[in-house]
Amino acid sequence: MKNFKAFVLLYMAVLFASCTNPDSQVQENIKMYTNVWDEILNKGNIDMIDTHFASNYVSKTVTSTVNGKTEAKAYYGAFLTGFSDIEFVVEEIFGKEDRLVKRWIFNGTHSGEFSGIPPTGKKITVKGVSVARIVDGKIAEELDYMDDLGFLQQLGVIPTLGK
Repeated sequence: MKNFKAFVLLYMAVLFASCTNPDSQVQENIKMYTNVWDEILNKGNIDMIDTHFASNYVSKTVTSTVNGKTEAKAYYGAFLTGFSDIEFVVEEIFGKEDRLVKRWIFNGTHSGEFSGIPPTGKKITVKGVSVARIVDGKIAEELDYMDDLGFLQQLGVIPTLGK
């Protein structure tokens, strides 16, 4: 009887451990990912890249590829120096396994040089979607899709048709 009780307790422990909610990891990833981008863009804490990005981080957009933490700091740092009054809003975020999908809006005033574009003083609003992969609690990969044409038109770099 003693062995049976021990077996039942062991069985229940194994069963409980194997039934941990896989969605809890997704929720932890969502919380971390949302917080990191709030810290970086809204609060200007670019050093979050050092602790929350994987060493082999890669980000791909339609126009560029960012490899590693050093390039990530330069790329996202350009937004921090090029824009003031930044408001980065995550409109929706969800995930499955190690992937997250984030729908976002970036608002700011072009008050500093950004990628060689002198400040225009114009307020911009850009919408986009990011698909991220989280590995061991760190951001390992992002695929960013944003309205590059609309962004450049708002800055006045590319004319808007009909205007």
